[in-house]
Amino acid sequence: MTPGQAPGVGMCSPTSAERTCIRCGRLLERMINEKPYLFRQRNYCSSLCRNRANSEQKAALWRDPIARERFQRGIHQNQFTTDHQQSILRMRTIMLERWQNPQYVQRMQGRRRLTAEQIKAIRADTRSIRAISRDYGLSYAAIHKICKRLTYCEIE
Repeated sequence: MTPGQAPGVGMCSPTSAERTCIRCGRLLERMINEKPYLFRQRNYCSSLCRNRANSEQKAALWRDPIARERFQRGIHQNQFTTDHQQSILRMRTIMLERWQNPQYVQRMQGRRRLTAEQIKAIRADTRSIRAISRDYGLSYAAIHKICKRLTYCEIE
């Protein structure tokens, strides 16, 4: 430590001496009481420099009309791209086509654990959901969804 230097400043390893701020180009120095792993992760010389870089990035996004539209709609840069939205729509149409096919519906309903009589009995039962779930060997959530008609909704 040189005279007049704050303790903890300049305690960098030889490889970290070459690291510079990605915004202003200043040499990165370790701050007082800064952990070494935090110093290695840091890319800016100060919080002021980091805040300015973030504001410059937002301003650049605002100048781009497509990015500005996404920003105004609340969609972040990497959140939902057009390809992702198209794949979601494609999957939705495939699922709708499948469920309109009677053979697919019959095959899916063939995998069900409970019969229509059991569903009616569960809905008519006045005991607690936990007691019912123990009797049928199903989870609390499964019985709750049956009672609220979230599953097996076509059975009265």
